[in-house]
Amino acid sequence: MKTTYIFFVTILLLAVFSNRVSAQVSSTVSVKIATTIAIAKTGDMHFGSMNRPSTAASVTLTTSNTRQSSGDITLLSQAPVASPLTFSVIGDAGMYYAITLPTSIVVSSGISSNDMVIENLMARPSSANTDQLIGVLNGGTGGNSDTFSVGGTLKLASSQAAGSYTGSCNVTVAYY
Repeated sequence: MKTTYIFFVTILLLAVFSNRVSAQVSSTVSVKIATTIAIAKTGDMHFGSMNRPSTAASVTLTTSNTRQSSGDITLLSQAPVASPLTFSVIGDAGMYYAITLPTSIVVSSGISSNDMVIENLMARPSSANTDQLIGVLNGGTGGNSDTFSVGGTLKLASSQAAGSYTGSCNVTVAYY
C-alpha cells in the first residue's frame, strides 16, 4: 500500500511541477470547386465500305482513322469513308478527366440475326496523343478543352448480309 501511495504522489508532483512545452502554427485551408465538365459529340463512327466476306472477318478502325482488316474481306475506298467517333470535352483548365467507353456496341440492319458487334473500343485524347482513357483539359483555344477519338474492332460473320448497319452507344467523362 505504501508503494502505491508513493507512486500516486510521484505522479501528482510530476503533473503539478512539470513544465509544459507546446507549439502552435497557423495553417491555410483552401477548396477549389470545379466547373461542370461537359462532353459533346463532334463526329460519328463509320467503318466505311467493304465487301461481303465469305469467312468470318474483322475490321479495326483505329483512333487515328486508319482501317486494318483480318480475314477474307476487302476494304473499299468509296463513300461513306471511315471515321472514328469524336468528342470535345470542356471543363476547368489543367484538370484530368477519365473516359468511360462501353464494352461493346451492337450494330444492326434491322434484322437481329444479322447484328454485328464492335469490340475492343479505345480512346485517344488529343492531350495524350496515345490510346488511353485519361485526358487533360489543357489547352484548346479556350485553355479548358480537349478532344478525343474512339475506335474499335467490327466483327463480321461469314457471308454477313449486305446492307447498312447502325447502332448507338453512351460515352461518359468525369474529372479524374
